[in-house]
Amino acid sequence: AYLRFDINDKFSIAAGKMCADWGAWEFDWNPIDIYEYSDIIEYADNFLTGVGFTYTPSNRNQWTFQILDSRTKSFDELYGEQPNFEESKIPLAFVSNWRGNLFDGKVKTIWSYSLFNEADNANMNYIAIGNEFNFGKFRFIYDFKWSDEDLDRTGIVSETVPDDLYPYALADTEYIGHWTHFKYAISPKVHLTLVAMLDIANWNNSQNDPENLTGEEHIRNAWGFVPAIEYFPWADLNIKFFANYVGRSYDYSSYAKERFGVDDYTTGRFCIGFISPLGIF
Repeated sequence: AYLRFDINDKFSIAAGKMCADWGAWEFDWNPIDIYEYSDIIEYADNFLTGVGFTYTPSNRNQWTFQILDSRTKSFDELYGEQPNFEESKIPLAFVSNWRGNLFDGKVKTIWSYSLFNEADNANMNYIAIGNEFNFGKFRFIYDFKWSDEDLDRTGIVSETVPDDLYPYALADTEYIGHWTHFKYAISPKVHLTLVAMLDIANWNNSQNDPENLTGEEHIRNAWGFVPAIEYFPWADLNIKFFANYVGRSYDYSSYAKERFGVDDYTTGRFCIGFISPLGIF
């Protein structure tokens, strides 16, 4: 919950517990419209307490800046008993975001940069670049995400490594995400969509893992594809029926397989249903 004060039609201030304005389209969408999140967003911990400032000089640009408490749990709950890092006394996060509406709406952007302080001398740098291109009945979105973490806040690499080796969050991890969304409107009522994504997890373990004799830093690739058909039967009612398939493939590096005993695997599910926001009067 937070309070927002509209100073005028261009400037507003918000304070309380809010969503970190991380940017990119996948993160910005209403969650009811996402059939499956990519790794970085799925593991994100983004409902944080702080203040935010928004400046909207025109309908073509909007700028936001937030100062937040970077944690939702204690340091030990997030990272375990760290042997090499001490808890930061003032763990702050700084988030900046630009939303652009260019060429009469044909190109839209959501770009952001975030700096999270995790511990003394340990930060997370996060960049999200989202671009939407509209061509009549066809829409294409591409999101790029990059997270460089002195302490493994995302946690995928730390989950891969067994606790009997390292029973705490690891240091020097990197996550790279590519997310695309294609939509073609056959008619106002029938839409075909396709989501394709690739998430890359790396661990700069040349110094952190003495057993790594190869110098390989790559841990895994997580692939995903979600084809769907959506049907909007009523123009005056916000409801859609859908059918989709969610396919995921997780491919580990030879180093991860040999060192941590993990194996490649795939998942898949077929879904049908309907989606509509719940209106409260």
